[in-house]
Amino acid sequence: MNNFQYDAIIVLGGGRNENGLTELSKQRLDAGAKVFQESKADTICEAFAVAQWCLENEASKVDLVTSDKHMERAHFIFNEVFRRIFKGKKFEIGKEEVP
Repeated sequence: MNNFQYDAIIVLGGGRNENGLTELSKQRLDAGAKVFQESKADTICEAFAVAQWCLENEASKVDLVTSDKHMERAHFIFNEVFRRIFKGKKFEIGKEEVP
């Protein structure tokens, strides 16, 4: 693993099968999780990186996945950051809470 601090971690799928995710998909998600665990980014940095990527790629809907204990704060931060980056353009941030 290198010492870069990433602005975003994008994990591309490796397909699905009748049992759910393929082994390739699971390996990619594990690798993405490892990069995330080793990064030094915080919620604010992540929100700015995601918002900028969305603006550059004309994506206006995202789904925020975080713990139920962190969701209120994270959703607030993402909304504030997106509002600043999108400057009046419409955006939508969904919420998926996990334990």
